[in-house]
Amino acid sequence: MKTLTLLRHAKSGWDDPVARDFDRPLNAKGK
Repeated sequence: MKTLTLLRHAKSGWDDPVARDFDRPLNAKGK
């Protein structure tokens, strides 16, 4: 059986430099 993995990359805001990448909100360019 074959497996297909899809990933999505978007620009996030860096207003809070200590926040985890997963917790950072998307910026206008990333939406």
